[in-house]
Amino acid sequence: MKKGLLIIVSLFILTTGCKTDETRFVFEHVHIPSVIQDKAEQREYLSHHFWDNMPWNDSTVNINEKDIRQPYYEYLSVINGLGLSKAQDRLSELAEKTSNSSKDISESFLSLFEESLDHPNSPMRQEKLYISVIEVYIKNLDESNPAKNKLLWDRDLLIKNRIGDLAEDFQIVFYNGPVQSLHSILSDYTLIFFFEPDCSVCKESINYANNSQAINIFKDRYQIIAIYTGQDISSYEKVAHSFPAGWKVGQDLNNTITVKRLYDRRASPSVYILDKDKKVLMKDGDIKSAEELINIILTK
Repeated sequence: MKKGLLIIVSLFILTTGCKTDETRFVFEHVHIPSVIQDKAEQREYLSHHFWDNMPWNDSTVNINEKDIRQPYYEYLSVINGLGLSKAQDRLSELAEKTSNSSKDISESFLSLFEESLDHPNSPMRQEKLYISVIEVYIKNLDESNPAKNKLLWDRDLLIKNRIGDLAEDFQIVFYNGPVQSLHSILSDYTLIFFFEPDCSVCKESINYANNSQAINIFKDRYQIIAIYTGQDISSYEKVAHSFPAGWKVGQDLNNTITVKRLYDRRASPSVYILDKDKKVLMKDGDIKSAEELINIILTK
């Protein structure tokens, strides 16, 4: 009986000891000093102190992505009102802390950075901010960390065709037409519509464009080219003739865009708009975003 009791007591001590080794994390918001009444000053204060109560170096606190998701998006809302330059500074500062913290914290924040700033369907997507964040992670992560190789791979594509840069050139085999390089196309503006033959969103976007007054005016004045970058030629040929009149349809010669990773086009369709010098005005957008930019172009 005594032996059984000792076993029960020992197990109780062990289990309660395990519970006290690690504390469940609950995010604690900072309090804005009462002397700060101005809304802009309150936002500025929060942008600097939002994460003051984070136990960055406390290994006894268990923190995962679920725990920080809501406060992270609250923080994005705070810095969103500061302008792009200050938001970039604040996120770089945050990335400096997270990338030097525990593995769980580092990976959780990195996942949220990617989800909010880089995912094609995120309304908060902002390439400049995401690049600034992953630059910090690339600098701080150990060479043996597999996440570092992925970020280097991602950055290589992100830094191509940035707004204001010269678009990467490639050879186009036009449907029932010649082979021509992108840079040789003469037009004050060029819209590139990267598509997949069996993509339902692509079909919806084409229909939207065909019914858009602004895009039709653009088509009459400038160039719209639809480009297939895959290798399923039979599927491509089935749909190549079905695009709106006035669109030039072609495929990437020798699959160069995919092999050399020339264009970021993770979502289909992916729309780019270039100026007469083939500098990028819009990168990896959707057809509605393209229409908004086209409306601005048409008013010039």
